[in-house]
Amino acid sequence: MQPFLDNAKRYIRELAEETAQANDLDLSYCVIEYRDHPPQDRSFVVKNRGFGDDKQLQSDLDALRAEGGGDDPEAMYDAVIEAAVLTYRPGADRIALLVADSPPHNPCLCGLNPLKVIDACAKANVILNACSIAGSKITESAMRELTDALGGYTTTVQSAKAAVEYTSDTFLKTAGDVGRARAYYSAAVSLGVSDDFAGATAVAAKLGWDEKTAAESAIYLRRRGTMAPAKKK
Repeated sequence: MQPFLDNAKRYIRELAEETAQANDLDLSYCVIEYRDHPPQDRSFVVKNRGFGDDKQLQSDLDALRAEGGGDDPEAMYDAVIEAAVLTYRPGADRIALLVADSPPHNPCLCGLNPLKVIDACAKANVILNACSIAGSKITESAMRELTDALGGYTTTVQSAKAAVEYTSDTFLKTAGDVGRARAYYSAAVSLGVSDDFAGATAVAAKLGWDEKTAAESAIYLRRRGTMAPAKKK
């Protein structure tokens, strides 16, 4: 993990600023650090550093060190659950990025399993993306089980540089999804259509989008629990 952390510390604030400016978004960030349960690790299981701006994001990443551990599996499920119980701003999109080299305990030493994690995140409307940075098929499979159920995707990379590039791509893609969903919702309200596929056709025409892009934004709104706008009378 340390090579990834070193690269992330170098580029993350610039990336955060670029993401916000490119999509005209008001972003808050939260770093959740995790290790393992005793007796494998006695330092801490999960450390939630709280929401803040891009300056705090940089500061929180600078404080991270890849230390501790015992066996290979870690308390990954505890960290993802923590993302589900954060106090988000009302109406905020909730997007989590999991980066790891080791798989989770399954079930976890505390009793968590994939179904419990997926249920908690789904109820909180958390979209999860993940990146496996050590080429472990076990880690990738465990991540994919979560992301497939939570509207995101998993990738595996072979270097710290590639992991940071994936982080950048994920930031920009998900921020773009949010920006398009916001534009879709505004257009749907003005047209008096709902965020279903029939409404997507009308929104696509209004915004000059292709129908696939509009349909993807409709799916995004449905997945995050956004209510469809009322039809005009």
